[in-house]
Amino acid sequence: MDIASLENCLLQLKSVENCKVIANQAGLVEEIHIITRSNRNPKQISRDIQSLLISKFGLEVDHKKISIAQLESYDDMRDEARLRIKSIEYCVNDMKISVKVILERDDTMYEGTASGPYTSSNILKLIAVATLKAVQASIGFSDIFELEAVTAMDLSGKKIIVCLVNCIYGNNEKTLCGSAIVDADKKEAAVKATLDAINRLLPKVEK
Repeated sequence: MDIASLENCLLQLKSVENCKVIANQAGLVEEIHIITRSNRNPKQISRDIQSLLISKFGLEVDHKKISIAQLESYDDMRDEARLRIKSIEYCVNDMKISVKVILERDDTMYEGTASGPYTSSNILKLIAVATLKAVQASIGFSDIFELEAVTAMDLSGKKIIVCLVNCIYGNNEKTLCGSAIVDADKKEAAVKATLDAINRLLPKVEK
């Protein structure tokens, strides 16, 4: 068994910083030591390791042989707290549109929906509302965020989505602002602008 090839392959896995594979005299893997960033669940990393070894090398390794140490930093904690876009779905029926936004964090999905009249000015609003509902599902609170406004604007020849969100928490009200440049999809930019407005506040309001 080529241990160097195993280690090089394991280093390609997401979040893995370093690794050491220990084999016995017969060349069988006895221990796998992994150092990772702290932005992923160790159980998921262990499953990724097992899947990679069985699919690429035909090796079945018991999870008890896998040791994972995680290095934590401020950037890792901030990255872990961030929600990312999984999908944006919408359905038009006559003059009504229904929107579903699914966000993801640490392999867990959170869903938010909104519906209303199918007008050009209302689509961005519904997407932002659905995004906020998905965010609230992720933190276990309802009615903590309220959409103030979302609009598209031109700035230096680029199309930008700007979103204002009111946050009501701990008897305090704060207006948050986020923005995103429209690369190709205006709907995706609306979700990104909404998340940009509230992402920095999430660690303070999560359970």
